[in-house]
Amino acid sequence: MKLLRPAISFLTLILVVPLAFSQSTNRVKVSVDWPSFSYQNKVEVYDPANNLLLTICDDNKCYQTTGSSTRYITTYDLGCLSIDPIALPNYYLKIFNINDNPWSGSASVTVNVAGVDVLTDTGTTASAAGTDVVFNVNSATLCTLPDTDGDGVVDLVDQDDDNDGILDVGEGLGFSNFTCDVPVLSFRSPVLDSGTAGTVGAVYRFDNSSQGLDVLVEIEEIDPGVSLTSIDSDIAPIEDYLRTQLRFTGVGTFGMKFKFTIVIDNTTTPAPNIARIGGTSWDVDGRPNERESIRYYNPSAYGVDNPTTLETDIYPDGAGVTGIRLDFPGFNESTILRSYFQFSGNTFSIKMQIKNDVNLSTPRLFAMSFTQCDIFDYKAPSLVVLNGDDPDGDGLDNQLDIDADNDGIPDNVEAQPTVGYLMPNGVYDPVTGLDSAYLSGIDPVDTDGDNIPDNIDLDSDNDGTPDIVENGMANVVSLIDSDSDGLDDNFEGANLLDSSDVNDEIDNPSASILPDTDGDLPLGGDLDYRDAIDVYIESATVDFDGIDDHIAEDAFMSGWPSSTLMAWVKLDPTFSADGDVAGQGMMRMYVDGSSRVLRSYYVTSAGSSAYGSSSITALDLDKWYHVAIS
Repeated sequence: MKLLRPAISFLTLILVVPLAFSQSTNRVKVSVDWPSFSYQNKVEVYDPANNLLLTICDDNKCYQTTGSSTRYITTYDLGCLSIDPIALPNYYLKIFNINDNPWSGSASVTVNVAGVDVLTDTGTTASAAGTDVVFNVNSATLCTLPDTDGDGVVDLVDQDDDNDGILDVGEGLGFSNFTCDVPVLSFRSPVLDSGTAGTVGAVYRFDNSSQGLDVLVEIEEIDPGVSLTSIDSDIAPIEDYLRTQLRFTGVGTFGMKFKFTIVIDNTTTPAPNIARIGGTSWDVDGRPNERESIRYYNPSAYGVDNPTTLETDIYPDGAGVTGIRLDFPGFNESTILRSYFQFSGNTFSIKMQIKNDVNLSTPRLFAMSFTQCDIFDYKAPSLVVLNGDDPDGDGLDNQLDIDADNDGIPDNVEAQPTVGYLMPNGVYDPVTGLDSAYLSGIDPVDTDGDNIPDNIDLDSDNDGTPDIVENGMANVVSLIDSDSDGLDDNFEGANLLDSSDVNDEIDNPSASILPDTDGDLPLGGDLDYRDAIDVYIESATVDFDGIDDHIAEDAFMSGWPSSTLMAWVKLDPTFSADGDVAGQGMMRMYVDGSSRVLRSYYVTSAGSSAYGSSSITALDLDKWYHVAIS
């Protein structure tokens, strides 16, 4: 299964070049709270040049005349926006109600700039045509968040930090391979493995959580006022989730810390070859005087969806999230209540906690799924990568590196097919940071089918010759990167300081410095680094004794009382029908299409005929064999 690309829902993708203002204000967030009839309401956000930045509506029922009267609360993070230019009007909202009525109840939309609410509107003037409400984003605090690719969208909310077309969630998280084939941990029927249940040191085993693996969950710390009601509650249809129930009594921030260790089945031996484990915390909500909170200790990455109701917490030893003062009914898988996490290695710690404003005694349920590839289902993740994937060891994580494997061929080129390559156009979505040439991101090419995409595969065609040798440029790196874009100076074009040029000077791979030694690209072949045979042979040669035994004739056997046919064959990956190898007249050698067994057919001097099999072993696809019949 190939990686699924995130579907950016309810963000209106009006693509514009970011306005060329000299400075950007600090973080801008837009929040809505519709206590009832949320399906009737909508908010649009525009920049000073009248470009639509985004549309906010209830993602369960977006802007409809009828529906159930439910509450909808969410916040969009717009990152850093350019300050209001003198020559243009301000930013503004359009506030809608599809029935041409004011918003009901205590509804509101709020714009927050640099931590300060600069606008709160209750929707009393909402209309079906939309009512303009002006706000400005000028603040004394200017943006200091990094924008690696300089597209005007800060890395925090930019889905493609280096603008190579490959989404950050596919580059920066270090999945074991391109098909997202990593352990999916299942939590069912826990057994107390050691210690006293519900106390520090208690270890619970989740047997066979993944093939050949168990998960040990140990209680590391218990703050005063916390008790364990249930380590896991298996309830359909989410039996595989970890659903832990805790009871809290008291005031403040307090909880229970758990250590997770992935071990070999039925042992306490940590499982080898577990590079990363990821997943999602679900249904992080609360009540008026209490809020659920999750703390991740030393994660390699964390993030929330955009939009979200969650607040991000920063700790000296990690990060976390805290829910809002609203309890969604039952177990809720709403995207605005989830948070992604990832850890390096086979052991990690998470704390489930509460933030109480008053002294309360209450049970809370915490739910987590441990499926690393959850992140590909997020709409527009605001992802922070603390310890990303850096296979070439140049100090730049892949999502910031335009040549992630240091072979001299930019990722933007290697991730796309040679024929049909689409170059970036430099027009970016102001909310997601995506180049409009790749609205859904690039699904990277994997030429040799080894589940390692070409952009991080040192030998894309698996011919034994590294890509760096077949790139038509230098075959070593200089270890100098003048513009810090990840492309070594040995492979840069005339301009060494072009960090925003993600394909460098390869605007058309078919007509570029990348060689095609045998010139077979127009014939269905490819460039050398993707072509297992770099020298095109118009007429094949079979030469074991100094004499070319290759035959290309209609008749090649005559006057012999007996004969032996030998040949080299390789079945194509799509082989299915009977395939003749060689034969003439009364003798034929062929491969059976259904069984892939080598067979023969012959007619004797007496005129009888027979089918025979020279082997009972099926031939593997895409593999060379020397075969013979007599």
